[in-house]
Amino acid sequence: MFVKIDQQKAIEAAGVLLRLTKYCEMDRKRLLALLFLSEREAIKQTGRPLIGGRISALPFGPIHSEVYSLIQGAGRNQAEWSRHFENEKYRVRLADSGIGVSSLSRFEIALLNEISAKYDGYGTWDVAEASHTSE
Repeated sequence: MFVKIDQQKAIEAAGVLLRLTKYCEMDRKRLLALLFLSEREAIKQTGRPLIGGRISALPFGPIHSEVYSLIQGAGRNQAEWSRHFENEKYRVRLADSGIGVSSLSRFEIALLNEISAKYDGYGTWDVAEASHTSE
């Protein structure tokens, strides 16, 4: 099943996850892994994706390929992504703390918070490894 990515929800979901960190930034691999784990859990619980889009299987775990393109500075709607986020080497930083959550449901926000809390204290590569399991 393929559902077109909802880029506004992707932006808001990334914003929620980044706001939960001490400096509103994290390694891009961790962000991509947490988005994937949240997506997988949303499908498991509701039968529907959180943000949709194409998932690519990479050696270090599956990722949302369109979100990865946005992080790299490419992709459709790049201007909107860049308005809210900055890249510094392999890290993504929240540049605009005013990102709303109007596209996300309360359930989706709670799910993002739950997944982030579950992997708090895990290293980036441990979170990436968790995306390989079928929990």
